[in-house]
Amino acid sequence: MLVSKSVIDITREGNIPITSAYRKVKELKEYGLLKVDRIILTPEGKKFEMVRSTIRSASVLFDKGTLDVDVTESVEADEKMVKRFFALREVK
Repeated sequence: MLVSKSVIDITREGNIPITSAYRKVKELKEYGLLKVDRIILTPEGKKFEMVRSTIRSASVLFDKGTLDVDVTESVEADEKMVKRFFALREVK
């Protein structure tokens, strides 16, 4: 299971400037590589997003001028159940 994180968590773990982190997170969300898992409202009234990757794993192989990328999506439990339900309906 992938864990959602705030941009602040990401900056601390990656030791990167906060403005760069916000810019990169915004880009990754636009490309669909990150998604908002939930929004948290602090007691002070501030809200911030918890984001997580939409990719479970990725491998890249460069061999003799050929680039091969294999990506496995991260599927949430509820999405898995819906897919199983419709897969069962198709089997008759």
